[in-house]
Amino acid sequence: MTERSLWAPRLLIIVLFALGFAVAQDVTIEIVGWGSGQAVVYEEFMNQNPSIAVTEQMMPFGDLIVFLKTRFLAGEAPDIVQLQPGHLIEFRDNLLPLDDLIASDAELDLANFVQPALTITIVDGMLLGIPQHPIVSGMLWYNKDIFDELGLQVPTDYDELKAVAQACRDAGHLPLILNGGDAWNRLNVVEQLFAYFAPGKKAQAVAGEIPWTDPDLVAGMAFFETMVEDGVFQDGVMGADFGVMTAFSEGNGCIVVQGSWAKGGQLIGIRPEGTVGLTLPMPFPDVTDSGLAWMPALGTGHSFGINKDSPNIEAAWEVMKQIIRLGDPLANYPVLIPVYASGVDSPVMARANNMGQLEATTAFELAAWDAEGAFLNDAWGFAEVRDAIAEAASGVATGQVSAEVAMREVQRVAERVLGR
Repeated sequence: MTERSLWAPRLLIIVLFALGFAVAQDVTIEIVGWGSGQAVVYEEFMNQNPSIAVTEQMMPFGDLIVFLKTRFLAGEAPDIVQLQPGHLIEFRDNLLPLDDLIASDAELDLANFVQPALTITIVDGMLLGIPQHPIVSGMLWYNKDIFDELGLQVPTDYDELKAVAQACRDAGHLPLILNGGDAWNRLNVVEQLFAYFAPGKKAQAVAGEIPWTDPDLVAGMAFFETMVEDGVFQDGVMGADFGVMTAFSEGNGCIVVQGSWAKGGQLIGIRPEGTVGLTLPMPFPDVTDSGLAWMPALGTGHSFGINKDSPNIEAAWEVMKQIIRLGDPLANYPVLIPVYASGVDSPVMARANNMGQLEATTAFELAAWDAEGAFLNDAWGFAEVRDAIAEAASGVATGQVSAEVAMREVQRVAERVLGR
């Protein structure tokens, strides 16, 4: 056989290999989650990586978990899933540990993550998700203009909080606004009550070291009803959904229960047109009058994990790196603390133009992340326990059940999921 004849099959192999490689590189990464999505992030990625397409499907969070469980059972799960960190444990057998991928990537360093946020996404010693949008909850926002008008000071204990609430009512304003019909914000209040009435005991109960029927935890749950009965919250609080927040933005409320995620609705220059008043963050007051320092709750708005059975793990990891590098700044989300210290500034934050308000808010959030007593508000262990706490708070606050009975039900749920 001549040398020329030998080259023909070799050339064919090279061509076929090149074609096969090109086909292998033309992949689509499917992302499923909830909320407004991150179209800008993925568009930027596809401009830089034309061989990888990214599609995202967003749905109401109430539909997401059942949808994902069904897809995983059918072997048709998306490549990347967006979850609340508390749900990572439910999908731990479906998600790819990311530790080795990060360790092998010279561009990334675990030390550059906000460490408490990163801790939230570690399950059984494995990093199963990339956190995004670090947030502080267990905090309040107040309308300083109304406070100044009524001669009020930021309350630091329960008597002061009641007095402020009454003064606001007397002036025709709503007192402490809470969307009590939404489980997630009820939990933010209950966590603060646990932190004051039973410091450190929530984490012990989550771990199964003490029962949820511990007297101090029961006392914290019972105080939620006390706050409702004392008129600290607005009338009809337990039937209110997120729409009640409009009253605060319109200048008709004195204080509102919202976390640092609400910066976009509060910071002048960013917030929606028609928002009234200079609003500033404040700690949740020491309702036990015990002199305890405020214990902020820290968490993350989202976490992103990779399906361990995805046929496109390498491409999915490239997308995940884009989420790490650019997700916060490009997703139209006003972030003061990036979850990953990339040094990229948020163009949204750049629009904030009241420097006094911006500096005060920034200092408040940074101090919360450094607070000695801060705890992880996403660390419920199992979503079922978290949901049971929220249900207990609703029943107690409306007088349908006593705190003791409600917490016994929480303990029953905890024993079931812990296999006891």
